[in-house]
Amino acid sequence: FIDNHLASKPDDPFFAYVALGTVHVPHSPPDFYLDGSRVRGVYKTPHLDMLGAMDKAVGSIVSMIEEKNLAKETIIIFTSDNGGINVSNETGHQTSGRLRGEKGEIWE
Repeated sequence: FIDNHLASKPDDPFFAYVALGTVHVPHSPPDFYLDGSRVRGVYKTPHLDMLGAMDKAVGSIVSMIEEKNLAKETIIIFTSDNGGINVSNETGHQTSGRLRGEKGEIWE
């Protein structure tokens, strides 16, 4: 998108809405990311592997913005759609931190 936009309308601003569903079930991480780096099996759970994949995707977008010298004119907003999952029995990770509730509850 960014390359096409810069080629056709280099002086116009753009808006990119990137919805990453990586943290939603099923947690089915790919074996590898686009750059060939491993995704599946890097962390203790498939859910954490998916979070790693999301980090790679966001990093790729930020890197492209920086490479195209757009960073000084760009606002990046990263947000969640709702609460986290409950405490992982496998890792002890508490996705909502000190906040009460979890996905599907009134407190999310």
